[in-house]
Amino acid sequence: MANDYKSISTSDNNGNDNAALDPGPKTFLSRSGIGLISLLGGFVLFLSAIFVCVHKNGSMDPSVSDYQQVVNTLSRMHFALDSADWEAFKTCYDSIVHMNYMGTVADVTPEEIVETFKDDILSTVHSHHQLGNVVVDVDLDKRTAKAMAYLTATFQMEESISTFFAIYEFGLVKKKNGDYVVSASSFQPKWQQDTQALNITSFGGRE
Repeated sequence: MANDYKSISTSDNNGNDNAALDPGPKTFLSRSGIGLISLLGGFVLFLSAIFVCVHKNGSMDPSVSDYQQVVNTLSRMHFALDSADWEAFKTCYDSIVHMNYMGTVADVTPEEIVETFKDDILSTVHSHHQLGNVVVDVDLDKRTAKAMAYLTATFQMEESISTFFAIYEFGLVKKKNGDYVVSASSFQPKWQQDTQALNITSFGGRE
């Protein structure tokens, strides 16, 4: 069967014809090799472009896991607060916390934070803290994070309901075990709504 590729003749320096060459398969393999190298080179450039895009001020943008760890810490903290699980609540804080609570600024311990909130929480039938629109900024080099969120805090009393709307800001540090803990917080209330409840349906209550 005739070869689909054209044969070519070459001559040496003495003008003698060499044997006919069929470049078909060789050319195909060569082109495939070049194509593979080009593909790998393009992939490396693509990864380099990603690195450049996400690299800012000497540190990588936070991974999904770091973002989620920060959100989990803040969520666990408020779940523990509403359930009056004070030991779990304290684990969400660093040993010293710089706190600004409605204009009162102090460096406090987790134990002091518990004493600040404990009586108010236990005086309610239910409390419900909910964070929303959480924005997280992580510095992986410094192992720190900042978070800002809306807070809606609702307190059910025996015959009334009070709801606070506020902006919460947090500073967090990443511990050696990889967990983030709160090292600073700022609570700035926006408004409060009090409702004299005519009909409260309560599912359980504090023991």
